[in-house]
Order: sequence, then structure tokens, then C-alpha cells
Amino acid sequence: MTTSKISFRNEVFRKLIHLSSLWMVVTVYVLTQSQAILLFSTLLMGFVVFEYGRRHIRIIQYLTSQYLNTILRTHENQSMTGAFYVVLATLLSVILFDNAVAIISIAIMILSDTFAALIGRKYGKVCILDKSLEGCTAFFLSTVLLLKIAVAMSLILVNLPTIMMVSLLVTIVELLSSKLQIDDNLSIVLASGFLLTVMVI
Repeated sequence: MTTSKISFRNEVFRKLIHLSSLWMVVTVYVLTQSQAILLFSTLLMGFVVFEYGRRHIRIIQYLTSQYLNTILRTHENQSMTGAFYVVLATLLSVILFDNAVAIISIAIMILSDTFAALIGRKYGKVCILDKSLEGCTAFFLSTVLLLKIAVAMSLILVNLPTIMMVSLLVTIVELLSSKLQIDDNLSIVLASGFLLTVMVI
């Protein structure tokens, strides 16, 4: 199992930032689709400017090295940051899926991914590709719980076998994302949204 270059403490800090993205779930819930598209399109353009700046503008390079390098994964130095893909995934979910499915997909991307990363880093022992069985199990169980909460809130209508199937398939997508060189923020949202769209009762 490959280990992240960042320390567990910085991993926790990184995931706290990831959890702060839950405001996006609330925003998608309260805004109309057109308003949400405008908001997240604007944010995405801002991240494009930032991504350009951290490669070519000295002051942004300096600020990035001072405040972000400890929480960036190695591959993010050569590609976009995870935050860019969070915004991109949110925008695509709003465009492609209905409101309830978009909300659930974004929540899975934020919460299940957080639990998987922290449990996997802290307790991971059994290797599966470049992940851990413990992390994958945390992802699966947290996705099951989120879908059950969504059903209880009447956001979607799915039965338990469907919840289990969707959770398992999204867990597999998350597991394979790095091998396929796809950012998991993007793959989780798209997989969750597609599966819920086609499998909702």
C-alpha cells in the first residue's frame, strides 16, 4: 500500500478543509439550478486562475509554498489540486443530475471520502491496490449511512438492496480512481449521480 507523502496530522487538516465544502451541499439545496451553475462556474474560473498562478506568478507560488505545500499530495504539484476537482464535480452534478441526486452525490464525495482517508491512514493494514481494506470499508459504510439518511429525509426513494449496490459500486470506483488517473472527487460524484439516477425507484 502506498503511503501519502503528507503526515497524518496534515491529512487531518486537509480533510477538515474538505469537510468545510459541505457548504456546497446547502448551497445546491437552497439555490435554483441556474443560480448554482452561475455560482460554481464562477468559482471554477477562480480556481483556474489560481492553478495558473501557482505555476507562473511568483507571489502565488510563494503563498502556496508557505501555506499549502504541507497538505498537497505529490501529484497535485503536477496537476490540479483536489479543491479544483471538488468545485468541478459540484458544477457537473448540478448540470447533469436533479437537485436531490446532486446533493447526495456531493455529500458522498465529501463525507465518505473523508472517513475513508482518515480511517485508512490511521488503521489501514490490509492493502487493496493503493488503498486499504479498512479505508474502503469506511467508505462503503458511510455511503450506506448517507443513503439511508437521504431516504429518511425523502430526498430519494430507494430500497436497501439498491442502497447496498450503489454503495458497493461507488466504493469500487473510488478504489480504482487513482489507478485510472482520475481524481476521486470527480469520479465519486459522477458515479454516485449516475447510479442514483438510473437506480432510483
